[in-house]
Amino acid sequence: MEARKIAVEKAMEEIKKRIKEKEIRMQISEEGAVAFILPADVDRSRMTDGCIYRRLVRENSWEFRNMVAEAEARTGRRVNIATVNNGTHSHDGGVTWGRH
Repeated sequence: MEARKIAVEKAMEEIKKRIKEKEIRMQISEEGAVAFILPADVDRSRMTDGCIYRRLVRENSWEFRNMVAEAEARTGRRVNIATVNNGTHSHDGGVTWGRH
């Protein structure tokens, strides 16, 4: 259990660093689900996009808020936390969406 916690924390630190460097983009589905487009060398430690999103929301950094605002402006859609929480997700960077 402790090893998993350390792996998730390490992955989140890398994700936050890459958000700050504008190397991660966020896609938003028509229903408001989120998908993160990560560089190939970023290990997400098996975390879902929803999990990553909720962790980032808790911290509420300026860089994260800016990334969300940019994604909402680019897609013309708003994030819907209910859709994020119901498990809607993408396996292909936001091209297709579903639940399973």
